[in-house]
This record gives sequence, C-alpha cells and structure tokens, in this order.
Amino acid sequence: MTNTINGFHDIYSILVNERKLGGVIEAAKITIRSGEQYSNPVITNIDFFGGTFYSVGFIADNGNHLIVNVSDISKIEEPVHKRIHEMENKVFQSQKLTEKNNYLKKLCDLNKGVFLNTFLNEVNLLVEDIGFDNISEDIDIKFLPQKSNVIKIA
Repeated sequence: MTNTINGFHDIYSILVNERKLGGVIEAAKITIRSGEQYSNPVITNIDFFGGTFYSVGFIADNGNHLIVNVSDISKIEEPVHKRIHEMENKVFQSQKLTEKNNYLKKLCDLNKGVFLNTFLNEVNLLVEDIGFDNISEDIDIKFLPQKSNVIKIA
C-alpha cells in the first residue's frame, strides 16, 4: 500500500484517521528554505487554523524531531502513505513498531476469546501495518486466518 499524497489536506486526513488507515506518511526528502535537507522524513503532525496550514512536524532519519513553519518548507519530495514495515526511516520505524506491538498486545489481551468483527478488523489492520515478521513473539495471533501463498492462474 504505497499511495501518493497530493497536498496538506491529504496529509492531514491520513494523520487524523491513522487508527482506521494505519501506516505513516514518509517523504523521500524535505528541503527547508535555508537549504537544509532531510532524507526519509516521516510527517507526524500538521497544524492548521481557519483552513490555513501553518506548521508541519516531522522526524528525520537521524532521529531529529522538527516543527517547521509551512512557509519555510521549499519542497517535500515524493510524500507517500506507507505501511510501517515498508518505511525507510529506521529510527521512527522502530518507535512505531514498539508502539503498535504494545497496542496489539493490549488489544489481544483485552479481547481474549471474543472474536467480534470490529476486533478482527482492527487486528488485521495492525498486522498488515506491522508485518508478520515484526510482531512480538509474546503476542498470540493464532486466531487469525493464515494467508495462503497459493496463486490461481486460471
């Protein structure tokens, strides 16, 4: 699931609906008006007032947290909505994996033995976002149907 982003409204919508959509917004590069460039930044926040966007918060691949006024941003190159396991920014990826694994563990512990559709949908979204390989070993997701690797040709 890598979907391109077309503007600040898309960024805002994805950030507000993170729980329903999953994933993060990662750009190839953000260039600031002063000439500074940040590779693989993950946009974590966007602020607006009265329909005008005024600041963007992001985490660079070196772990720096920055909040920049929108007028100070020269360019955001290739912003994309990605799953956590597809990210290039390894610093933020490890933070997000820990956060999502903790949430998934609590969710599974609270709903142990009760498999309502809303619970299953949320667990499926988290598993797709994290990726099977990145799920903590202490989280029991055996109740999920395993996806088969069988491909039908005809």
